[in-house]
Amino acid sequence: MHTFFFCGISLKLLDNIHHGISF
Repeated sequence: MHTFFFCGISLKLLDNIHHGISF
C-alpha cells in the first residue's frame, strides 16, 4: 500500500512536470 501511495505521488509529479514543459 505504501509503495502504491508513493507511485501515485510520483505520477502526479511527473504529470505536473509534463504540464510545465507543455506550457
